[in-house]
Amino acid sequence: MNIFSHSAALYYVFLLAMIGAQNPATIFADAQSTGGDPSEGSKCPSSLKLNQEFGTDTKKNTRCLANTSGVKLLVHIQRHCVIGGGSDKENSECTESHALNVVVNAMKDYEETGMKRGKDYHIAVVLNSNGAIFGLDPDVDDANENANENHSATTVRDLLDEGVSIYLCQNTARFKNIMMHQLIDGIQFVTAGVTAIGDLQMEGYSLYTAL
Repeated sequence: MNIFSHSAALYYVFLLAMIGAQNPATIFADAQSTGGDPSEGSKCPSSLKLNQEFGTDTKKNTRCLANTSGVKLLVHIQRHCVIGGGSDKENSECTESHALNVVVNAMKDYEETGMKRGKDYHIAVVLNSNGAIFGLDPDVDDANENANENHSATTVRDLLDEGVSIYLCQNTARFKNIMMHQLIDGIQFVTAGVTAIGDLQMEGYSLYTAL
């Protein structure tokens, strides 16, 4: 045995010791369970009829979720509604929020992948700046002066009922004269949106900023 083959043998013994002498066949089988390439994700569930919806071979060319437990998603909303069509101007008359639809669509994708809310995933939302409008209750007595711009209160209540945690920045509340009783029931305050975002990320949440 030459020095190179001897070194390779020693390295192989060392590798087995480091992984607790796990059967190498099991290691490779684990890698192959997701195609051997983390970028390929996981096998798409049979409930997703992707070929029927998008055409032949769609399913095998779709990356489905590889992480289906312990998922934490944080959605940051700092704008109310935008006009769309490439414009970044806000539209106070909009009746459907793209930002809130991001949360709805995320929940839909998790559930269609077989994940269960509260068990496999949790979503938190931080509202600040003009995004705080989504937290205002237009039906409460002594409603905030901006509450009439919130045409998505029903969607917000539905998300809260589905277990989504929604937080509103107190710095924004000071600027917009928002009081606790003017919030949709179930929404909580955070002392500052920016620090809450960092704090939640340190707790394992992945951040998505909804524009």
